[in-house]
This record gives sequence, C-alpha cells and structure tokens, in this order.
Amino acid sequence: MKFQLCSSKYYLILWKTLSLATLLLIIFSPCVITIKITLILIATCYIKYSFNKPELKELSKEKDHWKLKIGDKIFEGVLAKDSVITPYVCVLRFKTNKFTRTFVMFEDSFQNCDDYRRFNLELRF
Repeated sequence: MKFQLCSSKYYLILWKTLSLATLLLIIFSPCVITIKITLILIATCYIKYSFNKPELKELSKEKDHWKLKIGDKIFEGVLAKDSVITPYVCVLRFKTNKFTRTFVMFEDSFQNCDDYRRFNLELRF
C-alpha cells in the first residue's frame, strides 16, 4: 500500500510555536548578554536546519519493511517498536542501514483524507 504525503499545517504551527517560545525564553532569561546572543545563534541555526531538512514524501509498505521516499532518495527501513500511533498523531521511527529517522505525522500529512485512517490500520496489523 502506498501513501502520498505533504506538509502538515498542524506540524508547522506546532514547530513555529515551539521555536518562538524557545527564542523568547532565551531573550527573557536572566543571563549575561554574550550567553544570550550565543544561545540565540545556536537556536536560530537549529531552527533553520530543521526547516530545510528534506521531508518524507511517500511511504509504501512491502512484506516486512517500508520504502521511504525522502526528498529524491528512496530508502528501505523497518518500523521501530518504540513508534507511537494514536488516532490524532503518529510518531514513527524507521531504522535503515544508514540511519534511524523519526517522523511526526498528523492527519493532514496525507494528501487523501482517508489515507490517515488506512495508514493507522496498516500499522496496527
């Protein structure tokens, strides 16, 4: 079964809110200005890196593994046991030969409305 994915609005709102909260906490913390500037630079670089990472575009289930299309590359991976699946959000960890990667998927991450429901059913069986 193949699932086409897109950017989630819920995920972007959550990520932007957490990024803004992080920067505000750093700005209003009672630290020396040099430490604040250093922390702001580090947080800004991490936020920029996180937004520019290639995203998961397609998932397809084979017999005992998953095919992941990340950017333009295709990887084969196994779904880790510590993945979390709920009716509202999935936190999936895939282990490949090269890396372990975590993906957060909301209902609006799928191009078709019914795909999230079918995806949840596929993960449970």
